[in-house]
Amino acid sequence: MYDREFCANLIIASKGPEQAEVRSTAFGEIRSRDGADLRYTANDAKGMSTDWRKHQKLPDEAFIYLENPTKSNVEDAIKQINGVLSNYPQEKTGIDLFYAGHGLPRTGSLVLKDDNLSAEELIDVMSRPLEKSKGGRGLSFFFDSCYSGGFLIDIIIDLLKDKHPIRLYDALVSSMYDEKSWELSFLEHGAFTFSFLNKGNAYVDRLEFSRAVQKNDFRVIAKYIQGMVGLSGGDPVTFLTQGRQHSIDCIKGHDFTVSKYGSFSLTELEEEITREVLEERFSIARSVIFDNK
Repeated sequence: MYDREFCANLIIASKGPEQAEVRSTAFGEIRSRDGADLRYTANDAKGMSTDWRKHQKLPDEAFIYLENPTKSNVEDAIKQINGVLSNYPQEKTGIDLFYAGHGLPRTGSLVLKDDNLSAEELIDVMSRPLEKSKGGRGLSFFFDSCYSGGFLIDIIIDLLKDKHPIRLYDALVSSMYDEKSWELSFLEHGAFTFSFLNKGNAYVDRLEFSRAVQKNDFRVIAKYIQGMVGLSGGDPVTFLTQGRQHSIDCIKGHDFTVSKYGSFSLTELEEEITREVLEERFSIARSVIFDNK
């Protein structure tokens, strides 16, 4: 994030219009983000808002927080941001987007209060006022939503057509194109956002942890261990969701790492880059984790 000199921020929390799947684990109740009545998307968005505020350089008009917005609310917010960024050299501007909520199967399209927003529609509304001759505007995004890897794939495919003056820089997405994302009641956050905001384990009180060990309180113990998992090179999201979810890190728009281990680059691909090709490559990168050879 913050790859350009002048970066605006759009932060979205959405409950979604459907009922969420709820399961029980050793850590307590978890709720999938392919449904609604999501309890902690606002916590995620507020946490990221606090984190991103630390880096804010532009006027407040370029820092927008939306809770349970309609599709037109999101489009209007992007138009407002484009208006602010128009005061700066286009090739030095960027938009950082955060979304916590429900994502549609496979595509990961954002489910808003009244409608869905696809990757193609996002790029379209972002690029409407831009001129290709003035350079590319950067896009970075952080999604904690089901099938968010599918949204990343669609962004890549759309931008490869080179019809838009938008360039993908970095992206962090919570799950693969074929995976749900989960929020955990004991964390009061999505697993992905929580692990990002709570790196390491210094945030866990040592006395609290000692008492948790004595009482065998898996919830507090899990908080402590997730930080150790992240520091040791594993994916704390996979740990917290007990193998259900594998996050993706995209660097500079072409290098990808799944669950902090399996990786590939667009520059390595010799075949035509299609959705099917990218799904296969992401699946292979994920499968490296399961290879016991």
